[in-house]
Amino acid sequence: MKINRCCKVWFAAVVALMLVLPGFAACAKEAPPPTLTEPGEKVREILYWHNTDLSGPAAGTCTPASAGLIDILRYVNDIQGGIPVKGGKIKIKNVEHDGGYNVDKEIAGYRRAVDMGAWFILTHNTAFATAVYPEIAKNKIIMVASPNPAFIFGENKEWFIGAWPTQRDMIDLPLKWWYDNEFKDKGKRAPIIGSIATDNEFGWMGVYGLKYICEREGYKLGPLTYCSPAPVDVKSQILTLKGANVDVVAGTQIDYGWIAIARSAHELGFDKQLLGYFCCLPYPTIKAMGPGGVGTLSIDPSVDWASSAPGVQLIKDVNLKLYGAGVEAKHVMYKVTFTYMFAMLEAIRKAGEDIYIDDITVEDIKDALSTKITGYDPGGAGAPVSLSSGERRLWAGAWVVRVNDKGAYDYVSDLMYNNPFSAAEKNLKMYESRP
Repeated sequence: MKINRCCKVWFAAVVALMLVLPGFAACAKEAPPPTLTEPGEKVREILYWHNTDLSGPAAGTCTPASAGLIDILRYVNDIQGGIPVKGGKIKIKNVEHDGGYNVDKEIAGYRRAVDMGAWFILTHNTAFATAVYPEIAKNKIIMVASPNPAFIFGENKEWFIGAWPTQRDMIDLPLKWWYDNEFKDKGKRAPIIGSIATDNEFGWMGVYGLKYICEREGYKLGPLTYCSPAPVDVKSQILTLKGANVDVVAGTQIDYGWIAIARSAHELGFDKQLLGYFCCLPYPTIKAMGPGGVGTLSIDPSVDWASSAPGVQLIKDVNLKLYGAGVEAKHVMYKVTFTYMFAMLEAIRKAGEDIYIDDITVEDIKDALSTKITGYDPGGAGAPVSLSSGERRLWAGAWVVRVNDKGAYDYVSDLMYNNPFSAAEKNLKMYESRP
């Protein structure tokens, strides 16, 4: 990747870091030299509330995501001294609340966040996000969560940012790759695509997305089956799909669901293609899935850890500075968290370019996210993205990956870009209930 002066756009919230890392000096010549907070320099702290799930069925995914957020903020706050704005630097205080993937516990955490004056609420629980989304504009808190159409196009869309690809995107891209590269009857018949989804708002979004994909591409929609977020097994669902002779099972699942799907499929000798939501990619989850999970397709919206892309090198260098040792390959959610936080930090810096540190408000950052993140390139760590009032996804595309038999996954595609939303997908009323 060629690095030029436009690199200043990405991750400018920690522009001083670019100056001290090899390869970035050329693209940040106009920035001031790196310094920690100087004596007498104005410092302001804002609160970033993380409703995480360090326990419960999504812990495998949320634990490395939490580690990524902690590490990038440690670097920005403790090593760089904060985000440079007019008149000083802004530091971000990260507060974690373990909701255990329980909506009531996460709502309790949200109430505390509002009472404490948090400017951001990060959550991995779509059902919780659905419950509080109607309040975020009134409470002046920016929600960072899974970018469901109901949030992207809803009345409070400008207070929402999609931290991951949509459930539809996580089915759409690997399914397209599979059809183009591995469907043996291509041109002879339409593939049959079935589904196992969690029976809540998170899973429903994936199923609605799958229905639209099949309609758009001319695929045959197979049985749509459901399970709890933490099923012990899904043998009955697998038998239903097997009886329908599906070619693909699309899963909108968190970690426990993927483990149950892979184990049940293996026990029943069901060897059709599994693909879908990237909660199948945590290394502990891959191990627990066992041989039934080998070959599962999903996406990684961040580039391969082995890449020489400047954004990946930056993440590695941050790890070296924090831990002072060689850095092992990080889980998808660690890299993804770093990469989307580049844009969030950039928006804070942009908001403070012309507004004095004491006068910056959460509305200013919200507006910067809508108007000042355009053609944003996170150093090749992810696809370039432009946000607006009508586009709230921080991810314009992703790489298709496949679970291997070594407890990890391999990249099998080049960068693939998301499809636009259709008019039908913007019918928000339909997302209120199970498909």
